[in-house]
Amino acid sequence: MTNEQPPAQKNLSKRALKGLGWTSLTTGLEYVINLVTMVVLARLLLPKEFGLVSLAASFIAFAALFSTIGMGPALIRKANITAAHINVAYTSVMALGLAASLLLVASSHWLAEFFRTPDLEVMLWLVAILIPIRAASSISVALLRRQGEFRFITLSDFPAHLFGYFFLSILLAVLGFGAWAPVIGTFAQITISSVLRFIRAKHSLSFSWNHAAFHELLHFSLSQTVTQWFGYWSNNSDNFTVARMLGPEALGLYGRAYRLIMIPVELVSGGALGVLYPLLSGVQDDLPRLKRAYCRGIMVLIDVLAPMSVIMIFIARPLVLLLLGPKWQEAVEPVQILFAFLIFRASYRYLNVINYLKGWTYTVAVTTGFYAALVFVAAIVGAKFGTISAVALAVGIAQCIYYVVSAAVANRQLSVSWLTFASLHMPGAATAAVIGVGLALVSIAPWLGNSSIMDLATYLSVTIGLLLVLYIGQPRLFLGADTLSIFAKLARPLPFAGPHIARRFKAQSTGNEI
Repeated sequence: MTNEQPPAQKNLSKRALKGLGWTSLTTGLEYVINLVTMVVLARLLLPKEFGLVSLAASFIAFAALFSTIGMGPALIRKANITAAHINVAYTSVMALGLAASLLLVASSHWLAEFFRTPDLEVMLWLVAILIPIRAASSISVALLRRQGEFRFITLSDFPAHLFGYFFLSILLAVLGFGAWAPVIGTFAQITISSVLRFIRAKHSLSFSWNHAAFHELLHFSLSQTVTQWFGYWSNNSDNFTVARMLGPEALGLYGRAYRLIMIPVELVSGGALGVLYPLLSGVQDDLPRLKRAYCRGIMVLIDVLAPMSVIMIFIARPLVLLLLGPKWQEAVEPVQILFAFLIFRASYRYLNVINYLKGWTYTVAVTTGFYAALVFVAAIVGAKFGTISAVALAVGIAQCIYYVVSAAVANRQLSVSWLTFASLHMPGAATAAVIGVGLALVSIAPWLGNSSIMDLATYLSVTIGLLLVLYIGQPRLFLGADTLSIFAKLARPLPFAGPHIARRFKAQSTGNEI
């Protein structure tokens, strides 16, 4: 293979890296904000109060579900759109969103009784207000992504997180608002980001209907809506099961454990997918380029996630005790179990993006429905054992199965053999294996276990040392050509050794650009 690429390929890689750069920057800042907020609130609130917060968060996700009904992605994917398409998409999401708000308010009392949490009823009234706000925002976000406004999308999230979630949540918690503090903070965060995005997109808020435009969007949006419904239940049925069968305190512990793993999941894959989807949609009919993008994406994700998974298993105990405090001790084991399945939780989203681009939207809907049922059954089976660790293990196994199923669909579409697919995992798996052995040997050190800070510093120091040895000594073996090519671009602007590292990585890389 050669390193020469057509201009169109170079342009796609340049746009992707630019978008990923902005997304990574602001997602990293949001990561810090969310982590600091979690740490502070964990010291101010009890696990039982966080159980109520987790329940409310599941219904906030319900609001997000009704904010799109597939119309946003349909606007992005359609080659040419008119004002009629935008207006009918806005009218559709708002009509369904308002109906969902009324339904949630009407059922709030019954839901509070079902989950044995009386305070949930009034919280659901607040969540109901969010539904039309998110509905309007979904059209703004779709139009901004279509225009390549990744910088603004990500920058608009930062003030919303900082002022809406961080400051307001902590202030209210200090003032004694309890579980209401993060719920109101989330409401403020979503409202601020929605307003900023609408101001930028400047689309019409008028209600109008165009039957032809609606049907042009419907084919894709219908399958997307079904998939989102199933995705919602796969992401929240375990929360509902734990709340109902094990109680709000157990949900508080489980919810914080899950939230800890979701921060790196969003950091690594969430922002990247938001950039790659509109970019790759432009090459969805170019099978060779899409196949290269697919293989490169899998390798990069595994190169990052596999070592991270092993590292987090070892540092989970000192990290939880140091950040959240001793009252969260029972969350340590679920955190370790959930991080053991990190690869599958983060990567199947990428596989589904590829399947969407090839038009297999109904296949994705069916496999996502299978996954939702799998998670629901797994959560019930785990809860029958009476511990949140059993629930975490059962849900992790469900994620692993779904990853294999999604990979089977994508591999068949792009004519990627299972042998090739397995080889994409080898560099990351090799790195994870070396780090795992190294940290296992260190874990028997006599000074560990006395201080969370000392334990964390020891594990991280060993990890950084091993990564430097592996990546500098044998970069092609432990990173792979595709990841080396991307790391070379990212390292070039770094001060001091950046250009030297970039040249070394580039020399080791023979991978083609997307």
